[in-house]
Amino acid sequence: QRRRNLNNYQRLEWITNETLQLQRLVHEELGVGTWSCTAGAYPVTAPGERLAVVDLSDKEHPRLTAP
Repeated sequence: QRRRNLNNYQRLEWITNETLQLQRLVHEELGVGTWSCTAGAYPVTAPGERLAVVDLSDKEHPRLTAP
């Protein structure tokens, strides 16, 4: 049982550190998007949803901001 839980943790950590998952995590932190398939390789939003955009008001420190 412990080994199986460790394998689940390792799998989820591997997936969560993929580029698309990291982008999803940032958008979720901003409260943007209704996400599905969040434990898979390709998280998706509901059709037509607007995601965060780059705020260039400080060109030395660009940030994502909710639309």
